[in-house]
Amino acid sequence: MTDQQRKRFHDIRGVIVAYLGGQKVGASVKLAGLCYAELARRIARCVSYDAEGRMLGWFALLPHQRVAAYRRKSVGTARSPVTHGGYSGSLSALMRTHPRIEERLGKYLLTAQRDHSLPESRVHTKNAHQYFLSLCREYGLGENDWPFCVEHKGARSITNWVTAFYRHHYDSIVDRQYGAVAKVKAATGTGLRSRLQSKMPLDIVEMDEHTLDFFGSIAIPTPKGPRYVKVRRLTLILIVDRFSQAILAYTVIVRRKVNAADIIATVAKALDRAVARAKKLSGVTEERSGGLPSEVIAALAGCGFNMLLMDNDSAHLAEASLSRIGQMAGCAINYGKVAHFERRPVVESINRRLERSFQRLPSTTGSGPADPRRKDAEKKAVSLKIELHAVLDLIDAVIADHNVSLPAGNLGATPLEVLQHYVSDPSIGFLPPVLPPPLPGMPPLGLMTETVRVAGSMARGEKPHINFDRARYMAPWLSERMDLLGESVQLHIDEDDISHLYVIGPGGRGLGQVEVMGAWAGAPHSREMRRLINAAIDTGQMSRRSGRCIVSDWLARVSVIARCEGQKADGLDAAEAANHLAEAVRLGHVPAPGERLERTQVLSSESPTGPASSTNGLKVKTASDGAKERALEPLVSFFAIN
Repeated sequence: MTDQQRKRFHDIRGVIVAYLGGQKVGASVKLAGLCYAELARRIARCVSYDAEGRMLGWFALLPHQRVAAYRRKSVGTARSPVTHGGYSGSLSALMRTHPRIEERLGKYLLTAQRDHSLPESRVHTKNAHQYFLSLCREYGLGENDWPFCVEHKGARSITNWVTAFYRHHYDSIVDRQYGAVAKVKAATGTGLRSRLQSKMPLDIVEMDEHTLDFFGSIAIPTPKGPRYVKVRRLTLILIVDRFSQAILAYTVIVRRKVNAADIIATVAKALDRAVARAKKLSGVTEERSGGLPSEVIAALAGCGFNMLLMDNDSAHLAEASLSRIGQMAGCAINYGKVAHFERRPVVESINRRLERSFQRLPSTTGSGPADPRRKDAEKKAVSLKIELHAVLDLIDAVIADHNVSLPAGNLGATPLEVLQHYVSDPSIGFLPPVLPPPLPGMPPLGLMTETVRVAGSMARGEKPHINFDRARYMAPWLSERMDLLGESVQLHIDEDDISHLYVIGPGGRGLGQVEVMGAWAGAPHSREMRRLINAAIDTGQMSRRSGRCIVSDWLARVSVIARCEGQKADGLDAAEAANHLAEAVRLGHVPAPGERLERTQVLSSESPTGPASSTNGLKVKTASDGAKERALEPLVSFFAIN
């Protein structure tokens, strides 16, 4: 304010204070240039309220301070064409005169539904203006009434009114108008802290899956050298400590959908001692200063945590996930509301930071459909030979780098430095939550459990055996246990390799290992692989052949299909077949190019896929004769309680 305005403000304020204090203010009123009516009006302005319900107080004495919105008394009508303006406040006057118009228009903006019509995906201002005009005609407004008497029929007024309405009802319209991401982010800006506060390392850990925005490739041997085919985008599962922002464990999935076994395997990695990945990319040297916490800090190996935050994905809600994770980690599982990723802010932010590193690859799909970096991403992955084992090396290196980076919330310390400080400083009072050894009969970390009955019949001469996933499992020790016929036993299952299972007896005592028989014997294979092979058999795409390993036949068939780029054979396209092969390579069931091939067997020309498969060079890991002989011996594990 100018000096003159400031002086007048203090004069009027002094008169009001004296008047309300019971003093005589006749002379002061005249000196301030007021009358008693004006003094009463100024006091009334000071005790009025704004739109948020707050008293204006002395702000009402400031020059040009509006204490109430302009209020037009009557609805505007047509004026002379030579005049300009004169329609201020016409919309608010119309709403007061016809409150049903305001009510129905507001309901349309909130629900995106006009009366009994179908709801729209979102409401644009233009559509709101058209609906407003139809309501005005419905309630009897003519061509000489506002808004029909002006050039744009009140479009600007409606735009301002709709904008103000959206601001006032933001939480109700944010999902439809701006999308689910905006809705979730809007829930984080309330100024209220979460009740889940992590006070120490491993108090709260967060888990999430994220699809990586780039393509890789896999080399398939052919008579004329390796042929590179595209592998679909990979899925990365992360477990992150909220307190230190350190990545505790990770798993890379090649297939499209994550299942409960992948979740349990990732949790098992977080609870066990991590081992640095053996790099397979030649010509690259690594100076490893980071890594996973249990790999670098020995005191954190075998530690559990108090709470695990996950989303409501079906793999997380599976009974196997609930029961096994609770037994393994001794933690509470917190799912929270559906589609509220803001409950896991640390792992979500880490996913975004890691993605910025992966988007530097030439085969990146970018950050969205309009990103120019995604051009020919699939072709680049094949032409530049971005192999799967190189991609896995890169992911491991990026995660190791993150654990020695400087996140904003760590106040200048890396995640590993935070953990090391709490472990090494006894004055803090942090005790690493080391898990106790498993009780007798409890499966090791990362294994699934199922209960089955021992099959067989004394009358038919069938020795005891176990049927699991449409395959028969036997062992010499089991064939002698006629007392187990019909009894329920528990199986410990490694879903990455179900060529053998471990059996727990009715009393919880370990009995021994059983091996798969028949066409499934001879090559390790995952449970997912068996499911795919059984599906191919059921649809007539494959058949069992006597004396042949069906796993080897299936891998040979898939390798042939994967080389047929852009084609589809037996209901399986090339990209899907390449992903099945890549998953087998990741699990170690098929050696990657350049890997040593001891104890492997080249497919013969008797493969059902035809003569071409005899020279495709695909090699499948099988057990040696010595290993098969040793597998026939009873295997018994002894447990002890510490």
